[in-house]
Amino acid sequence: FRTVADFRADIHRIKAGAEWNMDKNFGDGDIFDVTRPISSTSYRPRPYNDIPATHQFSLFAEENGEKELGVYKLSWTVGLRAEAMGGAGGKYSVNMRPYLDPRANIRLDMPSFAPGGYKLDYGFYGGVGYHTKFPTMDLLWPDPIYGDISELNYWPKETSLRRILMLVYKIDPTNYELSVARNLKWEIGADASWNGFTFSVDYFRENMTSGFRYSSEYASQPYRNYDESAVKHDALTGPPSVENFPFVADTSLFAYSFHTNGSQTLKQGIEWTFTSKRIKSIGTRITANGAWFLTRNNNSQPEYYRPAVMISGKAYPYIGVYDKNEGTIYRSMTSNIMFDTQIPRLGLIFTTSFQAQWFYSHKSMRDSKYPDSYIDKSLQSHPFLASDADKPVLRSMVREFKDSFYQWQTEPFYMNVNLKVSKKLYHDKISCSFFVNRIFDITPDYHRDGVLVRRNTTPYFGMELNFKI
Repeated sequence: FRTVADFRADIHRIKAGAEWNMDKNFGDGDIFDVTRPISSTSYRPRPYNDIPATHQFSLFAEENGEKELGVYKLSWTVGLRAEAMGGAGGKYSVNMRPYLDPRANIRLDMPSFAPGGYKLDYGFYGGVGYHTKFPTMDLLWPDPIYGDISELNYWPKETSLRRILMLVYKIDPTNYELSVARNLKWEIGADASWNGFTFSVDYFRENMTSGFRYSSEYASQPYRNYDESAVKHDALTGPPSVENFPFVADTSLFAYSFHTNGSQTLKQGIEWTFTSKRIKSIGTRITANGAWFLTRNNNSQPEYYRPAVMISGKAYPYIGVYDKNEGTIYRSMTSNIMFDTQIPRLGLIFTTSFQAQWFYSHKSMRDSKYPDSYIDKSLQSHPFLASDADKPVLRSMVREFKDSFYQWQTEPFYMNVNLKVSKKLYHDKISCSFFVNRIFDITPDYHRDGVLVRRNTTPYFGMELNFKI
């Protein structure tokens, strides 16, 4: 539910309220016979209705105001939201922990003047604010992870003599320290209107350093590796006893995934919009907009890497821990020009748009070549020294990357033309539209790293029918 109260005084408007939301899953989850699993993945049936309900509470207040400063006009919106999540339980750090989201927007209208005999209104604006996103139920209560290790697999032709011994382990991937994702965004811009024409441009930047992502963790499991060849098959009258098998004690080192706040996303860009007045002679209005974007995604937590090499017939015994990893930078520029033509006496509207992507490129950020540390089968951490790069076993954790992997990969210009025709009938109560997207395109081939890349598009058609009562 949501409650809102308004208080007005002069040119101020104050809004305050409260919100409450509840999430609860009453389903039974996957139901199947564990002796006949539906897939080879290592999971078990789990009733989702055992997961407790989560509650989100919030209080908010907002003020809108205006003030005349001579020939200038100042307007603003200032707000604050306090919110918390309950129901998760005392083990979770996010449970009943308050978070504050302050926000502010301000606008300054400049004095008008009349170039060409038409009034020009223009102003500048800016804003800044936080946004908090709470983890969902599947992030707080992930499915347990099950693993199977075959310790003994004695499987002769005689079914009465067979024996298999499996070691089943269970891992709880719940991250009780999982927190909220916080995003800070700010923007500045300007807009103007003159003689039916409008134009606006703004620059924005937002940074989220605690986004949700999967991170890897390693665990170890001791087990016995029995030697099936030591059993005297001819002397058996039934399945052999486990005590008849000699074994070698070993440890399995394996990875599993869990949710963390390890994702960082930095976005910035420039957006612009232009709208003309309708040209009476042809009944057409022109609308154009475009944007330039730059996005950087990277992980704010270390990466684990285990070389795919064998040592004495066994898996590599160490896992490297690297600081810089998995970062990508994207940049692009797009534009769209739309011609909206109306013929009122025929009830027709023609809309033609030219959508262009001027470029789209991306590149990977530099990864760490050397690990900062490494862990062994007992999960003990050891620093990776400069001299370790020359040791026969440890040097396998030194990663080599080609320079071409970190070069910009750019897709050049292309443009699509879309057409839509609408007809209004019966005093505008019925509207019938026919559209063709990508009826015409400019998509030239290009070369990347000496290889010819061919591009093509596929047009598609459609119709719409709307009734108004």
